[in-house]
Amino acid sequence: MKTFFAQRTGKTAGPSRHRPAAGAARAPSFAPITRKPIEPDAAEVAANPRARSARLRAGLRTEAPPWPMDAAALGVPRLASEKRK
Repeated sequence: MKTFFAQRTGKTAGPSRHRPAAGAARAPSFAPITRKPIEPDAAEVAANPRARSARLRAGLRTEAPPWPMDAAALGVPRLASEKRK
C-alpha cells in the first residue's frame, strides 16, 4: 500500500535529468489527506495488541483518469495463453 500511494500521489522520485524524456508523466490519481500515516493510539493498542503495526493512509480521488492495472506488479501470474504472444 505504501508504494501504491506514493506512485498514485506523485511522491516518487522522477526520472534522471541526464536521460532523454521518456514521455509524458501520468497525472496523480490521488491527493493525500494527511502527510504521514495515522497510527493507533495507546488505548487502541491496549484493547487490541495486533493494531500496534497498523498504519492508515488515506487519499482523495482526483479528476485524473485511473491508471491501468499492472497485473505483474500485483504478483498475478501470466496465463498460458498470454505467454505465447
